[in-house]
Amino acid sequence: MGEKVYQWFIVIASPEVNNSLAAYFASKGEMVERENYELYIPKEDRKVQAWEVEYPTVGLLLKNKTFQLDRDYKIYNRCGRNGQVRKWLFAKKRTTVAVKNKLAAMRQPKKPLSCGSNPTRVAAVFSK
Repeated sequence: MGEKVYQWFIVIASPEVNNSLAAYFASKGEMVERENYELYIPKEDRKVQAWEVEYPTVGLLLKNKTFQLDRDYKIYNRCGRNGQVRKWLFAKKRTTVAVKNKLAAMRQPKKPLSCGSNPTRVAAVFSK
């Protein structure tokens, strides 16, 4: 069985956010498909206009603090070209875990520098 290939889509909330995101991606050197896809989302029973993007672009967008998930944009994906379009539910979890990891790293005490395993030997070197 082959590896699963996902398609990723960003649905923008407003034309202003659309223009801001286009400028942001251009400044980062990201190529975003400018085709507007009309996606049917079965769970919401509606059609939406979306950009198709690569997964690294999704990560870049989640790291940005200017644009907020669910307020300015939503992320959808599907498995394969004919799979069912669904909202990506792990986006918030991914950003929450990243923030928790950064906070945990900041809370850990810094290890003192050591010049070997014998502290008396280190003291002797500096006392000469």
